[in-house]
Amino acid sequence: MFVDEKFRGQGVARRLVELAIAQRPRSIRRDLPVSLSVESKNASARSLYETLGFETWGTEPRAMKSASGKPPTYDTEDHMALLL
Repeated sequence: MFVDEKFRGQGVARRLVELAIAQRPRSIRRDLPVSLSVESKNASARSLYETLGFETWGTEPRAMKSASGKPPTYDTEDHMALLL
């Protein structure tokens, strides 16, 4: 998920995540967790997800590769889940 800078701090991201959780299709079992991944360095996103009840269950080193630089850089992702 990405929220443009001019809309940050207004609760847009929180509302989007809340709506996504509320709108889960009925075909998805309600006892399964809602899962997401977030770049480990993205403290504001991690904090948002934690306030919504998501918990980190694992970390994946070098999960994302950015080939724009020489040499390429790699970022770590945290995997999070919300048990409903």
